[in-house]
Amino acid sequence: MDELSSKDEQQQPSKDEQQPDVEPVVDPGRGGGSGRGRGKGHGKGRGRDRGATAGRIARKVTAREYVAYFMHDRNPPTNNTFTYGKRLYQEWVVDQYSKVEGQRLRWVRLNQTTLHADQYKGMVDAMQQDGANSTNFGRMVVLPTSFAGSPRHMNQLYQDSMAFVRKFGKPDLFITMTCNPNWPEILHELRRGEETNDRPDLTSRVFNMKLNALLKDLLQNGVLGTAVADIHVVEWQKRGLLHGHILVIIRS
Repeated sequence: MDELSSKDEQQQPSKDEQQPDVEPVVDPGRGGGSGRGRGKGHGKGRGRDRGATAGRIARKVTAREYVAYFMHDRNPPTNNTFTYGKRLYQEWVVDQYSKVEGQRLRWVRLNQTTLHADQYKGMVDAMQQDGANSTNFGRMVVLPTSFAGSPRHMNQLYQDSMAFVRKFGKPDLFITMTCNPNWPEILHELRRGEETNDRPDLTSRVFNMKLNALLKDLLQNGVLGTAVADIHVVEWQKRGLLHGHILVIIRS
């Protein structure tokens, strides 16, 4: 249940979430790791001071933005051996996803006042359930609708979809788009010795571009009729391939 946090489940953030210096230990091949050093000059905001002096807007980057920077190829191509790790690279991607998700959950747990969590009555409802043991309840933590994948987020998407149906009627088109690992756009970007399943980031980006192009043809260009509403979801198959389901309501 997303509203309750048992006393036994209230744990401190993991070590790799708290300590950025763990990154070079977990992945020594990439070098640099978290970007924090132990030598002279480990002061506060050196980069921000230089940016402000040069007239640039200084800002912090999130963990997701930091990870995405290393996952992207550069143009012109650079000697980025990081993505050559194959399964080790995929293991790093999973670790970083867990880290980013853990930081988001920690922010939600520490900012319940900002989220107005006191307005939720989940704790009271849970304690009124049959057989509930009130001694095992900890501090209530609410996952808001803005947290992707939370029960409230999924319920909101469902309610929005039902609202489209009530307003515009039943969907007229059900379209499924599946990622093809042999797309030329994917094969052209693979380096020597790489296979499609070695680069889940590349296949995801190509699929996302093609999905946006398909949605543009369906919704803006009206190749199958004038669309008044649409609902689509992206899922993952085995071997890291994506496929999307699209519902389109055509104006009668």
